[in-house]
Amino acid sequence: MSLWTVERVEFRRRELDFTSSEQGRRMTTSVVADGTEIINALDLIDDEGDPIQTIVCEQCGFTGCKRGNHVSIRHLDGGLLFMPAFEAMADAGSDMTEYGPPYFVSQRGSAFLRGGALSALASRVPLFADPQRWPALTMRESALLLQWAAPTRVLGEFPDKPRLREEAISAASHGKGREAYDALGAAIEASSGSLAAGIGVEPLVP
Repeated sequence: MSLWTVERVEFRRRELDFTSSEQGRRMTTSVVADGTEIINALDLIDDEGDPIQTIVCEQCGFTGCKRGNHVSIRHLDGGLLFMPAFEAMADAGSDMTEYGPPYFVSQRGSAFLRGGALSALASRVPLFADPQRWPALTMRESALLLQWAAPTRVLGEFPDKPRLREEAISAASHGKGREAYDALGAAIEASSGSLAAGIGVEPLVP
């Protein structure tokens, strides 16, 4: 699983140019994590429902105007995980880009905030002050995160159910014959079929 554990959160003043939508210019605050912008306008976040669009249109500021840039937020090990909105993308069918993740997910991985980084974010955004208000990461979502980040699509391609592609495996470091392949395949099958939130989930951090 490709998780980016955020070490430092900063808040930066920035100006958005809405003149093309006849709204003039607007000063706002962005959230920068380890040098990467994860929220471009704090005061424009629509915190209703799941998923949340963290990068709003920079021509008008309206949530949903610009495609993509959505995340689902899950609590894990006392922190918050900003991850792809798998359920919304699957429901969108052939047009998954409508709810696709922000660029930082492909660039650095799903952002995991806890400790000082989460405290800094929560100090400015009460929405993130209590991780327990958000759903727990499920085993199924863990499997989807693994699939999303797996090299050479070795676990298939979302929105298909994660499965280990035997033809993409050339060797295993443990076990004999098919032992490692069968064990990993069984674990992925069990996880991707589970909807029990948080049951048996160990902290999934680097």
